[in-house]
Amino acid sequence: MTTAIQQMYHQWKQLRASAHGTSEEDCDAAVEEMMRIEDAMLEIPSESAADFAAKVLAYTSHGDFGLTGDGIGQILREACNLIGEPVPGFDGKDSGRLPWYEMQAAETRMERFCELVGAKAPATLLDAEGAPTDELMDFVREQELSLDWLFLGDVTPLLRAYRTTHAQRSPAALRERVDLLAAAAGIEPVGIEIADGDALLTDDLIAFCNEANGSLDWLLTGDVGELLRSHRAFSEQKKPFMKATRNLSDNERKALVFTLRLIVEGADVDDAMQTFTRVVEEQRAA
Repeated sequence: MTTAIQQMYHQWKQLRASAHGTSEEDCDAAVEEMMRIEDAMLEIPSESAADFAAKVLAYTSHGDFGLTGDGIGQILREACNLIGEPVPGFDGKDSGRLPWYEMQAAETRMERFCELVGAKAPATLLDAEGAPTDELMDFVREQELSLDWLFLGDVTPLLRAYRTTHAQRSPAALRERVDLLAAAAGIEPVGIEIADGDALLTDDLIAFCNEANGSLDWLLTGDVGELLRSHRAFSEQKKPFMKATRNLSDNERKALVFTLRLIVEGADVDDAMQTFTRVVEEQRAA
């Protein structure tokens, strides 16, 4: 007799097959449904070893992923029930620490991560009460490591970060920023060259950015750091000017704006400022 778990596993296999060679949107939808089925399978008690094997195959995606994550406790609990042996320290409640198998998985992930980035792992991950150590938190902030991935194997934060970065650097996003910059500068937008799905940094693109007086970092990646630094520097430069003009009347400010406009248009600076000073003195004497 086909059990509910076997039926769900068959549906899961069909979704897995359909996820290959399809669009990113359809693939994401299939993977999301696969994960929903995996979670549902874990909630149903296995009626046989075949049911348990189906759960493991689906949860690990036929061995593509390890036995880590939120469902590992339920899988190990069923494994213990099948062989009739409890696992010492299974739930980890007495010590306040992670179960030994999750701690081992976290240490393995940390080792792999350090090999990839060339960093030295913290001496300890958790303190006596089961909380992340200060050394680990310093390491996480410095290396931008996800605690969800480290302790749970959850790649959701990593996927979100990748998608955010990819979206910001995609040709479509670059096209949008080029159009925005061109409209603000009052010039024609530049063409974008694409190779292997990525936009290329060309001489024409650099020349366009210079002509529009834009930020190349923002144009290529959406990074506003340079714009913020420029804004702060400009704000600091404005402070003496704002302090000097604070006591001017509305008419005097208008006269100053008119004077500055004359200077921008090519008037002699000394002559223009002398005219401004004379106008202000006449207004105050009136």
